[in-house]
Amino acid sequence: MINRSRRLLISGILAATVVGCSPEEPKEPPVVFTVNADGEEFSVEDHRGDVVYVDFWATWCGPCRDSFPWMAQMQNKYADEGFKIIALSLDTDHDLAREFAEEMAANFTIGFDDKGKVADLFKVKGMPTSVLIGRDGRVISKHEGFTDDKKDGYESSIVKALKG
Repeated sequence: MINRSRRLLISGILAATVVGCSPEEPKEPPVVFTVNADGEEFSVEDHRGDVVYVDFWATWCGPCRDSFPWMAQMQNKYADEGFKIIALSLDTDHDLAREFAEEMAANFTIGFDDKGKVADLFKVKGMPTSVLIGRDGRVISKHEGFTDDKKDGYESSIVKALKG
């Protein structure tokens, strides 16, 4: 579906060029995915209008353990402004992932991508990897890893996205 959308967008730009218009830089199409969020479906499409932070993690990932308290803090701080976090576990053992999230006092949505389909969509190579999706459903930024010295930059991206 995404490839088809890109073809349509490219066709529109070519048509604009032919008639002498100056085309704007093409934008990626909105992101579309649905995952199992502990027995319920989470569709990013249902959160259009919100800023969504998608975090890919696993129970065996040390930096993931460090990122959870920060994500909980961000969820508390910006939820009223339309900020939503979904942390997608790539673990095949959902119970282990639930235990981890409970231990880390996650106050955000925990989803499961044990087949890696959404991770493939975002070309995830390492964990944690996070993707910030704007209110229009398009990817704003993507970053790999998590360390204390990156927190301010990540939060700055969130604030900028919320201000639109």
